[in-house]
Amino acid sequence: MPSQPRPQSQWLRSFILFSVLACASLAALGFLGAFIVRRVSRSLQSPGDGPVATDVRPNVALPAVTAGWDNVTANLLSAFDSVDVIALGEGLGRKMDSELRLRLIRHPDFPFRAHLIVVEFGNSLYQSTLDKYVYGDDVPMEALENVWWHDSPVYAEFFAAVREVNRKLPPDRRVRVVAGDVPIDWDKVKTKADLVPFLLRRGFPVSLSRVAVPRGEKALVIYTSHYLKRPVFPLEAASEQPMADVPADAPLPTTAPPMFKALQVAGPGRVFVVETVAGLNLFEKTIQFGELPALVPLTGIHSAVGSGLGDEADACVYFGNTQEANATVPPDAATWHGTALGAELGRRQKIMESAQSN
Repeated sequence: MPSQPRPQSQWLRSFILFSVLACASLAALGFLGAFIVRRVSRSLQSPGDGPVATDVRPNVALPAVTAGWDNVTANLLSAFDSVDVIALGEGLGRKMDSELRLRLIRHPDFPFRAHLIVVEFGNSLYQSTLDKYVYGDDVPMEALENVWWHDSPVYAEFFAAVREVNRKLPPDRRVRVVAGDVPIDWDKVKTKADLVPFLLRRGFPVSLSRVAVPRGEKALVIYTSHYLKRPVFPLEAASEQPMADVPADAPLPTTAPPMFKALQVAGPGRVFVVETVAGLNLFEKTIQFGELPALVPLTGIHSAVGSGLGDEADACVYFGNTQEANATVPPDAATWHGTALGAELGRRQKIMESAQSN
């Protein structure tokens, strides 16, 4: 006759089974709760508004005012100790902005601070051509002319400077320049209607399909200032939501096309936005500058004219209010006038002006 299980053993087995089931239920509830919270937070986010998050400012320690080219350059580069991305604004074709970025990339510490430079003034359709050029390969000028879309010589000078810096570096230290403008094939753009789909892809800077700044990499991002304003740019850059991607050879849709995520960092607090200003001294009630340019951290500083600059950037490089500080570098007439390239750039400019006038 089989022996009957002891009541104590039955109780122990029941207790163990109950404990396992309870733990599994609690774990399931935890996962379900987390899922619901994420879904609710996403539902509260309006399409196109970007990620819902606090604009956390980077913890970058700068002097109250840094004066002179050498000191400004050194202190800007030191910000890479605390952030992944320095987003540097510019005025199109402005001489002082060109001088600043040339001094940054030519500084001996730059290759040890960042390996990537993302620029607005490069057509991403020709990224492979740009790679070959900045890494030192021989590239015909007619191929290079497809890369940069603006005819001010300061942009060609920038790419040439990176090429020269890379020639002195070992392969693992070479600086890569990422062309951050949309991939416009101008051979296919004949009218305003042909251009509009490309312009729509500029809603988020660095609108690329295949080229990305990996998480944790250090990058200098150079764009016209209105693209880089806080909080939009840092939040989008740090978003966990990858933007839609399509094959590079896919036809452009006629409606708003997808954007391409090509910049991702650990969070908005890892993005340091630096505005550049030439003109009236926005800080005249609080700061009187001696030597220029000057680097000014904007935390807690209010401009004399109430520009709200501190709401849109973390620091400002002020060039002064002289004719030289405001000067832009125009196209070289001897290079462009009467040439096939000059005529082509004129054609493009007319189409762009037509598209942007509506």
